[in-house]
Amino acid sequence: MTTSNLRRGYKALEIGAGSGKFTRYLVRAGLQVSCVEPAKGFVEFLKKHFDSDIEITASKFELYQTQTRYHLVIAAQSFHWIPWEEGLRKAACLLEPDGYLGLIFYSTKIVDAELRGQLDQIYRNYPAVAARLPGSGPSSRQTPVSKIENAGLYKRPMLFEVRKTYHHSCFEYQMLAETESQHKNLNTDDRARLIDAACEAIKKNGGSIETEYLFTLILAQRVSKPLP
Repeated sequence: MTTSNLRRGYKALEIGAGSGKFTRYLVRAGLQVSCVEPAKGFVEFLKKHFDSDIEITASKFELYQTQTRYHLVIAAQSFHWIPWEEGLRKAACLLEPDGYLGLIFYSTKIVDAELRGQLDQIYRNYPAVAARLPGSGPSSRQTPVSKIENAGLYKRPMLFEVRKTYHHSCFEYQMLAETESQHKNLNTDDRARLIDAACEAIKKNGGSIETEYLFTLILAQRVSKPLP
């Protein structure tokens, strides 16, 4: 909040809010939060757990239409679903002249070695999927800073890193796994069987999966001049 000069009451737009893990931080910071989320299951989950604390639009970011301008447009492990050039330009157009774009990427590691081994055995039956949760597989998002710099729409990006540990329920694991791109390599039936087997392993190991996250925040202020 201090680095970006964001204040309580400022407007923030979150792209792909998912299960609301990061949304909660935005709400607690006192921001007026709007979310764009294309997945029906996540939209229903957000409405149930956030009630009137946030405004939710069921839409892809590329199709999102609004006259509102935001002090912060932020995406937590979701911006890679959008064509970079299109996404960076649209985000800039939705920002106030001094607003900020925030992109969060993360890597994940399952803490419990025994559970991790059990999941490895399950996933060996589905070689098309090398990842477990989003952020646990090979990453193709190696150059976000250079992409932002080359867009010519933002000032020089700033980078911040932090580690946190979360406990995901079986339901959360299912929802997150279904958003992980490699799982989409499977047909619907195989994907369902894989996730069901993973959830059974999680239930037998206490009902939740402890996961360590390494978060990288890229924060870039929009140029104040009119956009080209």
